[in-house]
Amino acid sequence: MRKALAPIMLAVALLLGGCTTTSATPTTSPTPTPTIADPALRPVLPTPLTADSAKAETERLADAIDELIIPSSLVYVDNHSVLVAGSNSSKNSWGVLRTITLTPSTDPSQVAQSVIAVLEHSGWVLLHNTTDSGTTVVALASGTETKKSWYLLVSADASKVGQSVVTVQLESPALSS
Repeated sequence: MRKALAPIMLAVALLLGGCTTTSATPTTSPTPTPTIADPALRPVLPTPLTADSAKAETERLADAIDELIIPSSLVYVDNHSVLVAGSNSSKNSWGVLRTITLTPSTDPSQVAQSVIAVLEHSGWVLLHNTTDSGTTVVALASGTETKKSWYLLVSADASKVGQSVVTVQLESPALSS
């Protein structure tokens, strides 16, 4: 039920938030007004955090983030879910990369900002925000405890009208084993 309500709540928020139009970006620019924090957007740290449990939780979280985008604006979601190999000083983690192609009239920067606003309202912590010439790159963490947090990078490029893409990169905390 909650999953079915997330796109509806975001759609209502976007409709109430208004629209803007510029010649440098596509014509649809919804602005969110999030009012309800969604617990589905909060990660649950499995114990122990194995590759299988990290994969399941990271993919669940990525799915919940995808559901924030209004379905009628989606064209295609390119999904990659992989074990991220650690180095000598770090352990393995689980990563999800989603490249979300939107309808040409959808402003990807506005979609990214809408998703970020809902995530922040749901307790995600803003780490970095860069917007320059139609390009948006935002880094967030699911919490303040480094060893227990998921990290998220949301990016969008509205510099080429009609080529609307949002990228979501999500990484789990370091695996237990």
